[in-house]
Amino acid sequence: MRRMKIVGPGLVRSTLAALLLPCSFARADMVADWNAIAADLASSETRGAAAMRTMAMVNVAMFEVMNFIEGGYVPRFLVKPPAPFGGSGEAAAAAAAHHMLVESYPERKAALDEALQRSLAVVPAEHDRASARVWGKHLGANIRAVWAPAAGVPKTRRPGASNAEPAGSAMRLNAVIVGLVESRQLKPIEAARIHALAWTAASEAYAAGGGSEVGAGRAAAVAALESRSGAQDVAIAATP
Repeated sequence: MRRMKIVGPGLVRSTLAALLLPCSFARADMVADWNAIAADLASSETRGAAAMRTMAMVNVAMFEVMNFIEGGYVPRFLVKPPAPFGGSGEAAAAAAAHHMLVESYPERKAALDEALQRSLAVVPAEHDRASARVWGKHLGANIRAVWAPAAGVPKTRRPGASNAEPAGSAMRLNAVIVGLVESRQLKPIEAARIHALAWTAASEAYAAGGGSEVGAGRAAAVAALESRSGAQDVAIAATP
């Protein structure tokens, strides 16, 4: 699986504008692509909570949608179907990420629509592209409705905690997670799971305050990489 390399907070390799270039989706790594798009948008946030919220919701949505279609892990926000649909859930995951970002950044809808169109261009059949759009939007909307009002998606840091660095900790954490994911040969759903677990842990740490979100996210990613099984999904599935 080819991956995009994010070098640091100020050097996100693939900005939203770059992802709109004609050749940008030749590699077809949709998890990395849409994580990079989310990071580019989140990096402009003036509040750290908003940046953390964006990254958490997009990455959890991508994993949950892929898991709904492909199976293999315990879901948190979606009902587990009787049997996996089979095939790759990447295209639907891209559509889910698109839905999350359009809801959060409606002023960027035109650019995000174009990015999704280019992302789905690697899917040969029109029927499959249309199906991915429908499933991604539908499942993404369900995840947002269930998770957005709940704990784990911070709107603000708790009173008294520092929020001086707008999106810095989120961008540092993203660089760490991407580096860990790129250090292994992972299937797309495995990479999506690492991102989801890390951002869930980081979101909860951020909401609690104390500045431990980067360490919490990194620890969750490392634990998930070491397990490479369904055991660590308890971190997602058992959270109220």
